[in-house]
Amino acid sequence: MTGAVGFGLWQLVSYTIAKSGLGVYVTALGLGFVTFLRVVFLLVVATLVWVPVGVKIGQTPRLARTAQPIVQVLASFPANFLFPFATLFFLETGISLNVGAVLLMALGAQWYILFNTIAGAQAIPSDLREAMDNLHIRGWQRWKRLIIPAIFPFYVTGAITASGGAWNASIVAEIVTFRGKTLTATGLGAYIAKAFSATDPGHRRPAPRGGGGHEPLRRRGQPGGLAPAVQTRRAPVQTGLKEVSPWQCRRAPRPPRSGRWCRCWPAAG
Repeated sequence: MTGAVGFGLWQLVSYTIAKSGLGVYVTALGLGFVTFLRVVFLLVVATLVWVPVGVKIGQTPRLARTAQPIVQVLASFPANFLFPFATLFFLETGISLNVGAVLLMALGAQWYILFNTIAGAQAIPSDLREAMDNLHIRGWQRWKRLIIPAIFPFYVTGAITASGGAWNASIVAEIVTFRGKTLTATGLGAYIAKAFSATDPGHRRPAPRGGGGHEPLRRRGQPGGLAPAVQTRRAPVQTGLKEVSPWQCRRAPRPPRSGRWCRCWPAAG
């Protein structure tokens, strides 16, 4: 197992050195740190906003019956559908995507913290809450002695899930296109998206369409030094050879016996 992992790492390093050099790792680490700062900032803001809201919803049964269905509908709505509207807002207000990417990432990641906080608040035993009420413990002391220790395991689960969702969303949040305008943020997500676009066959520039055929390949051991032609649907070319329909061009080491000659072979006078 160790040998296989070592061989794989050696192949990866060798390929990287041959293609782009080891500096690509430094670039990826630097951009990853920028995205990491966005994720941390998102978690801090989501914690300050949604933990108090979740505790309030979880400790108020009447409010929970009304708010939970609304929150579940909002969380189930695909965040990507809101990206065009957010991008239009950024374009109109001039907000840089380096800042706006945090909002785009939060659209799909913030709900995990809210849901788990609500679950943690609902799991607090009622006798402990009643004891706090009888002792008239309010404010920070109540949070410090009861609420934070009770919801902390649930919050950790929500924060880990939210951070994973934010990292995944960074690929589509750090580079967005709307009405022919592309906004790009500095980060690992944009770096991955650009690398994918550069290697995806669907994004490559199509081959030019011209009025000439492919230049025949020369190969050793073939008559005249010409390699057999690949079947193609391009129009026949006037090159001093007999015209034959493209689909009649065959891959064969010798001309066909039918007397009709492929343009890849000299016509027999």
